Amino acid sequence: MICAMLAYSLGIELALGGAVSISAQSRLSPIGHYFSKSRFRAAGYPVPPGARIDSVALANDAVTLRMRGDLPSIEERMVVEAFFSSGHVLVLTYGKAELFAPRMVHGDARVIEIEGLKSVANVNATLSESTIRFSLANGQLKVDDIHYVVVRYLPGFVDLADVAGAMGGCISDVWLNPTAGRQRVTISNAVYNLEGRRTSIHLPIGPQFGHPPKVITGVKINKEFDFDGDGTKDYSFKLVFPYGARHNRVAIVYLDHGIPGAGLEDTLAVIFGQDLDLDGGLSLNEMLGMASRVPLLLGHVAIFTETYNNEMLLHLISFEPETKGFTHTIGKFVGP
Repeated sequence: MICAMLAYSLGIELALGGAVSISAQSRLSPIGHYFSKSRFRAAGYPVPPGARIDSVALANDAVTLRMRGDLPSIEERMVVEAFFSSGHVLVLTYGKAELFAPRMVHGDARVIEIEGLKSVANVNATLSESTIRFSLANGQLKVDDIHYVVVRYLPGFVDLADVAGAMGGCISDVWLNPTAGRQRVTISNAVYNLEGRRTSIHLPIGPQFGHPPKVITGVKINKEFDFDGDGTKDYSFKLVFPYGARHNRVAIVYLDHGIPGAGLEDTLAVIFGQDLDLDGGLSLNEMLGMASRVPLLLGHVAIFTETYNNEMLLHLISFEPETKGFTHTIGKFVGP
C-alpha cells in the first residue's frame, strides 16, 4: 500500500512584497523564504528591492527590466527568466547562482529551448544599477511572443543543498505581459531539472495552457470526477508522476467548489494511487487517497517535484503578483 507520509502547507502569506498580513505592509521589510529539507520547514530571509520587478519594457530588439532598487550584491544568488510562447526561455544567472543544463554562471545570458533544454544562443545582457537589458538582435526571439518574466532570489550564505527545489523554489517576483490578459500562469521550472534529482512539470507556454477559469453560472465546463465528494465533478490536471515502486503514481487535480468569494474557491489537490493497468495514469478505481490540497489564488502557480532521500517532494507554489504573497505546499511521499 502506498503511504503519503506528510503534506506541509505554508499557508501564512510570506509576502515578498513586504507583508505577512495586509495591515503590516508598511512596517515590514520584504520577506522571502526557502523550504529547508533538513528541518522540513520554511526559513525566511529579506528580499532586496533589486530582486523585484518595477517595470518591463519591450522594444523590437530588447527586453529591459527596471528593478525596484539597485541589483543585489554578486555574493547573492539571482536568476531572471523571460518565457516566450515560442517555447524558448531567456535566462540570466547572477552572483552565486548557477545552472547546470546548460552550464551557466554569473553574467551568462542565454536563449534556451525548453524542450530538451538545448542552448540556442548567447545573449548580450547589460546590467547597470537597477536595470537589466537583454539584446535580442539577429532575430533570436520576438518580443511580441514574451509571456511572462520570473525573478528568483536566494541569499548567498544559504546552503543550496538544503533548499527544497533549489533556486526553482525561490520565486521573488513574477511579471505577466499585459497583452496576455488576466489569467493564471503555470510557471515552468524546467531549467532546474537535474538528472536523478528532479522531474519538472512542464506545460507548453500560452493562455490555452493556463489553469481552468472560475465557474461562472450558466457556462458549461467539462469536468471528470468528483474527487472531493461535494457532488460536483472536478477538473483533472492529467499530469501523473511515478515515485517509489514501479506502479506508484501521484496526480495533481483541480477540486472545483465553484463559489467564488464564499471561501469555497477552487483548490489544487495531490492524489496518490497505483497504476495497475500500466496506462501511465490513475483511473478512479486506482486512486488510494488524497495527500494534500492548496487553495488556488488568482495568480501564478509553480508546480514541480524533487526526489530526496528516496522520497518524493511535490511542490505547489501559488504566487499572487499584486500582493507578492504566496502559499507553498510540499507533499512528502514514500513507496510501500
